[in-house]
Amino acid sequence: MPTNELIGSAVVAAFVSGVVSIAGALISNRTSASINREKIAADGELADRRFRYDREMHDYKRRTELGEDVLASFYEFRDIMRSVRNPGSSGNEGDTRERAPGESPDLARSRDLYFIPFERLNKNAQFLGALFSKRYRARALFGENIEKAFSQSHQAMVWVRVSASMLMRTAGHPPNFEQQNRWEGDIWEGFAEQDRVALAIDQAIGLAESAIEPSLSRQPSGE
Repeated sequence: MPTNELIGSAVVAAFVSGVVSIAGALISNRTSASINREKIAADGELADRRFRYDREMHDYKRRTELGEDVLASFYEFRDIMRSVRNPGSSGNEGDTRERAPGESPDLARSRDLYFIPFERLNKNAQFLGALFSKRYRARALFGENIEKAFSQSHQAMVWVRVSASMLMRTAGHPPNFEQQNRWEGDIWEGFAEQDRVALAIDQAIGLAESAIEPSLSRQPSGE
């Protein structure tokens, strides 16, 4: 083969080889760029999911901590109110009541007896204040049912306080037997056929459970 033809073939081969190399490099670069873009997108999506998961976990922990605390407090509230309304007394319960001038011993004993629920509530004032201080945070996280639970609980205490106050005020000269029985049914558990105080507290517990328990069962997903 003539020398010129050999040189020409070599040039063509080199040219083709160069083109193939360039094409390969371009394809490699494009492939790498595509892989990098996909990796960046995947990393970004993973970071977003991680952020959402962390945020949901933070909210879940906050809901769980407050929810468990509030629910346990409602259970304790029920036990405290049972203690407050226990018709039995011990020691000198009721003696902290301030005496009115000219009270007879019999009248003083009657008023002391009806003052016992006040005295027991006062002994638990710190717990009761702490429970109701959670009302607005709980409503923000758990909705209207928890607000109704707090309202029912507060109403139960109001009935006890008002009825005890009326019994003390009318001691020795009650308006009528039926009214006195209603008041005593409020302050003493088991005295009324239909115990509205106990019913309100049980309803409050049910409302609190229905408001809080679904939130405690929802696990963070990051979706």
